[in-house]
Amino acid sequence: MLNTEEFLEWLNKEGLQSYVDKNYLYFKSLLNKCFVPKSKENILIFTDLGFPARRIAPLLAANYYSAAKGLGHDAKIIVQNPKFGGELADENVRKALIDAPDGSILLLAFSGKLGFLQKNKMSFRSFIKENKHHFASTIGLQGLDTKMIEKLVPMFTIDYEQLQDKASKLKKVLEGAKTMSVKTASGTDLNLELDNNPMSVVDGSFSSPASGGNLPAGEIYFPPITSSVNGVVVVDGSVKVSDGTLKIKNPITLTIKNGSVIKISGQEEARKFRETIDKAVKNNGEDARVVGEFGIGLNPAAKIIGAMIADEKTLGSAHIGIGSNYWFGGSINIKTHLDAVFLNPQIFIDGEELTIIKNGLQASNTNSQ
Repeated sequence: MLNTEEFLEWLNKEGLQSYVDKNYLYFKSLLNKCFVPKSKENILIFTDLGFPARRIAPLLAANYYSAAKGLGHDAKIIVQNPKFGGELADENVRKALIDAPDGSILLLAFSGKLGFLQKNKMSFRSFIKENKHHFASTIGLQGLDTKMIEKLVPMFTIDYEQLQDKASKLKKVLEGAKTMSVKTASGTDLNLELDNNPMSVVDGSFSSPASGGNLPAGEIYFPPITSSVNGVVVVDGSVKVSDGTLKIKNPITLTIKNGSVIKISGQEEARKFRETIDKAVKNNGEDARVVGEFGIGLNPAAKIIGAMIADEKTLGSAHIGIGSNYWFGGSINIKTHLDAVFLNPQIFIDGEELTIIKNGLQASNTNSQ
């Protein structure tokens, strides 16, 4: 695939450089705020070229590169073919990762996924931990038109100090909770239990060794007590299906009993999601029906755009993840994780309402303020 110089030439030939010229200064600020880099860091940027009219991934990579070079860092772009499903990352990507000096900053922007580093061996997060790298990952961008970069950039350039402060306060509320119930006007009525569940926060704070997470940032999530998850979720934001993220026109109703999705109702969107779940069960067993995650979006600039990496961060939304949760403290270890986003939830923690508003988070529990 292309080296850094060839990638930059390709960017110009595709007429994409103007998007970078317009936005890269925002990414300079992002690198400083999220990574607090030293005077000269080793920054590796991994990407693919996307598809005609869908070049969001290489645009993000180019913005990262221009920002890193503008800050005086050593930066390099590594390009591979788009990866989906259970594919291995390309050899040049795997070699670049293996050769990266300990403590490097790794920035991932992919239309699909990174791909596996080694078949049936070390995961990417284990690799990060072992080598004390810092990383940020933006994946699943294949469904976005190139011009959507204008909507995506504001999601990256939020007030990170405010996000981190509010997320920390919410984390304290959830860590002390025993029960949660969730309702929406569209029909969601879900109950679940918490019991010292590990809380994961994606708040853009990636400066510590072996740290990292998704960009856009803005999410808190946890593995609920599986058997306690009961009720109905009406999915009216977006949902992950076999070929990407599906924006919802006709809501999907999920009926959940003892943690397992037992019924999927709706129209075309429901049919696609049902087929995705059935395929996942065939390949992974009944754990692929189990609710392994509950998450709350916290990013005030995020919108439902048809890319789950952004959709699930939307302030004023919540989501469940069906399937794997081992990497954030759960016990389900399969290859499938399917998120389903729903809008405008009322969330009750131990019977008291938690209110999510545009300018921040407010909880009725005064100890969280």
